[in-house]
This record gives sequence, C-alpha cells and structure tokens, in this order.
Amino acid sequence: MKIQAASFIFSLRTFAAAMLALYVSYVIDLSQPVWAFMTVYVISAPFLGMVRSKAVYRIFGTLAGAVFCVATIPNLVDAPVILVLTIVCWIGGCLYLSIIDGTPRSYAFMLAGYTTALIGFPSVNTPQNMFDIALSRTEEIGLGILCVQLMSTLPFQQHAGNALLAHIDKWLADARLWATDLLTSAREDILVADRSRLMIDAANLDALRIHASYDTPNFKNIEGWIVRLQRHIQDFFADLVTLEAQLKALKQHDRQSLAQLHPIIDAILAWIKTGEDAVPESVTGPLKRARDNPAMVGLIKSGTIDTGLSLVTRRAECMELRAKIVAGVKAPPDHMPITRYADHRQAAIYAFCVAGLLCLLSSFWILASWPEGGFAAMFATIIVCFFSSLEAPPKIAFIALTLFSIGALAGWCYNFVIFPHSDGFPLLVYALSLSCIPIGLMMARPELTALGLPLIQGVALSSLQNRFSADITVFLNNFTAQAIGVTAAGATLGLIRAITLRDATQRLLLENDKSLVALASGTGADSAIIDQMAHRAGMAFIRAPGLKNARDKVVTRVLLDLQAARALEQIKTLLPSVSADMQQALRTIQEKIVIYFSRRQSFAEPPPAVCDDMRTLMQRMNQDVQSYETMRLIGLMKNLSRGLGKEAV
Repeated sequence: MKIQAASFIFSLRTFAAAMLALYVSYVIDLSQPVWAFMTVYVISAPFLGMVRSKAVYRIFGTLAGAVFCVATIPNLVDAPVILVLTIVCWIGGCLYLSIIDGTPRSYAFMLAGYTTALIGFPSVNTPQNMFDIALSRTEEIGLGILCVQLMSTLPFQQHAGNALLAHIDKWLADARLWATDLLTSAREDILVADRSRLMIDAANLDALRIHASYDTPNFKNIEGWIVRLQRHIQDFFADLVTLEAQLKALKQHDRQSLAQLHPIIDAILAWIKTGEDAVPESVTGPLKRARDNPAMVGLIKSGTIDTGLSLVTRRAECMELRAKIVAGVKAPPDHMPITRYADHRQAAIYAFCVAGLLCLLSSFWILASWPEGGFAAMFATIIVCFFSSLEAPPKIAFIALTLFSIGALAGWCYNFVIFPHSDGFPLLVYALSLSCIPIGLMMARPELTALGLPLIQGVALSSLQNRFSADITVFLNNFTAQAIGVTAAGATLGLIRAITLRDATQRLLLENDKSLVALASGTGADSAIIDQMAHRAGMAFIRAPGLKNARDKVVTRVLLDLQAARALEQIKTLLPSVSADMQQALRTIQEKIVIYFSRRQSFAEPPPAVCDDMRTLMQRMNQDVQSYETMRLIGLMKNLSRGLGKEAV
C-alpha cells in the first residue's frame, strides 16, 4: 500500500500530540495520564477543519459529562440500580442527540456521554472522591483536546476546503466517465460506471463543506457557490439516471429516433472529451433546433432532447461554479442551506441497544463484585460512541476483538519486555512510536479510522502512569475487562446492524414515498424535498451491499424514485403552459399518484393503475394539436411512468 505524505504527517502530528499530552501529564502529576493519551487518538482528525469545528463542542461536552457525574453519583450511590440506570439513560440520550444532529455540534453530546463513562463507572465504588476523580478526568481529557489543538497550528496541515475541492473534481471526473460510457452505450452497448459510488460521494460532500468552513479563509464568500454546486451535482446525477432510462427505452422501442440522436451524441462526446467548460454551439445548437424539427418529434416526446440539453447545461454550470469557487468570487448571501434527513427511529434504536448493553455489563460488574468490571462498561461506551456516526462493518465484534488483542499484545511487550529496560521519557517516546505511528497511518484513511481505536486501546494497557508497575495480575484483569467491553460493544453494533439494516432501508424508501407525495401534492418546498431524497439515496446506496438478495431491488427503487421526483418537479413547472382541461387531467393524475405513494409499502410493488391513466392521457395528447410544451409533457410523463416502474411506450 502506498503511503501518502499527508497520511504520514497526520500520523506524526497525532503521535506528537499524544506524547505532549503524556509529558505534561507526568510533569503536573495527573493521576491517569493514559486518558490524555487515549483522548488524543479518539478526537484526532485528518483535516484541520474537522479539528477546529469540534474543539469548542468537545470542551463543552467534557464539562457537561463531569458536571452530570458530580451532581448525580454522590446523591445516588446508596441506590446502585437507580444510579446505573441514570448513567445509562444519560449516555443513551447523549448518543441519540449526537446521531440526529449530524453537525460538529454532535461532538458535544458524544463527549458528554464519553466523559460520563470515564468518570462515572470508576467512581461508583469511591463516591467520596467523586469531585477529585471528575476534576482529574476533565483535566486529562481537556489536556488531550488542548494538545490536539496545539498541534493543529503547525504547518503542513490538510485543509477540508482543499479536500472538498478535490472530491468535487473527482466527482465531476467520474460523472464525465459515466456520461461518456452512457452515450457510448447508446452506440456500442457498453456501460461500466459505478452509480452507487457517485451517489455516495455526492452525499459525502456535505460533511466536508461543513468542516471546510472552519479552515478555509474565504469560505463565507464562496459557501453559496458550494451549496449551489452540490444541488447541481444532485441534478446532474438525476439527469444521468433519466437519460440512461430514456436511451434504453429508445433502443427497445424506437431505434429510428435513436439513429436520429447519433449526430447529437457524437457532438456531446466530442465536447466532453475536449474537457472544455463552456458548451459550444455545436452541442447546444442541434439540441435547440431539434425542438422545431418535425422529424424529431419522437425524440422530443421521449424526453431525450430535454434531458440531453439539461445534462450539458448542468455540466457547464458545475464547471463554472467550480471556477468561481477556486477564484474566490463572492457569492450571494441569501442561499438556501442543504436540508439533511435525520432518522430519529434509527437513532433511538441505537441509543436503546447501547443502554441495554451498559445495563447488562453493569449488572455483571455489580453481581460479580469484580473491581475492574467497570472498565468493561467504560470501554464499551467509548467504542459505541466512536461508531455512533458510522456504518459498522459486518463481523465488527470479531474485528474489534482481534484488533484489540493485537494492540494488547503490543501493550504486553511494552509493559514486561521494553519498559523495564527503558529509562527516561525519550526512550518511552521511541518505543511507543514503533506501534503508534503505524496505527496513525491506518487512522489517516477515513474508512479505517474507527478500526484504529481498538488497537490504541490495547497499546494503552501498557503502564503509561507516572509510576511504572509491571504487575501481571493487574494487566490480565484490565485486559479481560476491556476485552469483554470491546467484544460486547462489537456484538451490540453487529446486532444493531442485523436488526435495523433492512428496517432502516425500508424506512428510507417510505420517507421517499412521503417526499414524492409532497412533490405531487405541492405541500412542501421542492428544493428541501430533493435535498433529503438525495441524502437518503446516498444512505441507501451505503446500506445496499449488506442487504444481499434485496440489494438490487433497493438500488433500482432509489433510482426510480429519483426519476419520479425529477419528473414531478418538472411537470409542475410546465402546468401553466397547457390548456385548463389538460391541467385538470394532470392534477387528477397527481392526485392518484399521491394516493399510490401514500399506500406503497414494500421494496418493489407492481406498477400502479395510474400508469394506465397516464398512457391514456398521453394518447389523448398525441391526438391534439401539439405544442413544444405538450410534447415535453409527454416525455416527462414517460419519465414519471418509468419512475413508477412501468415503461410508457
């Protein structure tokens, strides 16, 4: 695997922050320096914007957790069951709020739960020292946060703004490849683009945009362009999906019209291959002239001309907006922010399962009278907090335990082989660098960041306290307790994935139905509805591989929903341009569509009867005197019919 310079710098910077936290902990004689060390790796992030955006919220979260412990534990120590339930409910509530928030503010809630576990569980047996323990943990966690912030001021930082621009460029390049393959497939039956990755990457742009606002100096000036570009990317994707369906329909039912499209396709391909931003007349001219060409009525009624013109215009606008972002041109301040989808039920299930896990671990700890039992609940909390905003991979329990065991093996080597023969902080730094820098390289990759935590947790089993102790009994007790916590957390994450994956995906599709109802009935803001549907599409594509047999049905359904949404939005804009009788007929169709989407339940239901009504209406429109707007409506109704699952010839 090729190691990039940016990853190596991130690993070195994180390691330096961890060593600084340890050194300061030793100098001021903090009771548990290991928590300052651990905190550095828990909160470090590859991009400067991610560190800055979460810094203040982390401090607030740490203080909130400490205040909660000081206020509740001494008063409830004589009622252990109520005390455990109180701590568990607090942690579950913090996780719930963290998941549904989805902004840097969510880290305040996550750290409030994380800090409560670090302070609360070890303090149950010694409530008389509650304030001292809370103060010590707050100092240690705060020191870790401060060291990460100090290291973020060093040069050679990765900026989220640069990463955002790189992701935009990659998305546009991948979309260009898909468009090229798509247009080539109309001639040569080739289509190789990965649509799922495009949709996921488009959805991920929003998180980078939020973090970029903290490390890009002129971000406030260009944020409007970035938001507009995100929406154009969503529309670009919808156009590609729609054009793919239209070309497939022409290939099956109207090869004569498809042959008429070949010169236009050649012109678009030639433009795309040049890499030019502006759309030349050789591309827009034939598309616009086709509107008035009686010989191309079939193409207009298929919707292909309209979609093709929208596609090339959208790509040109994306490139123009990118140029404005790079140049730092000031955007209008009155842009509408991107609307995200929050799954409250999924967040509640996650919080409930975590609360149940902590109740079981705490009960085991109390009944077994095992002094180290609190570590199991504490480290389980850290793992579930860390994974709260991520999709846990399959077999996460086995993966987490394996990685923790590998880290613990390194911790054992440190504690019983290396540290007894080391003297002084420089040797400690050198020894830890052998394991921590490779782990940092691993954590620099976003897809592997969460898996680095069990490794660091295992390494931290080594004696990183002010006074070295090579007690094998203490080591094994701590290892056993933490292994139980890691395994239980992994098993809970796996259980959550198993019991909610299909249900959560089904809920995404049902929410899409509600959005389509709102579009068809005109009861919601179109831009907000489309934003949420695009966000849900990204989430569905992420979850689809885990659905096995239902994967293809989910992907197909999401793509059909995007086509239907696009068609409903465009039909709404064309309604005023047709006769009153036609408007009434279209509104009747919309009312039936509202009824259908309000009742649809399964992944893939048969096409509704309203598709036959649309076919009848299209036949009537074909018999009337046809304006360009009427022919466009016919094409949009065909798109809508395909979105409902039935090809309209």
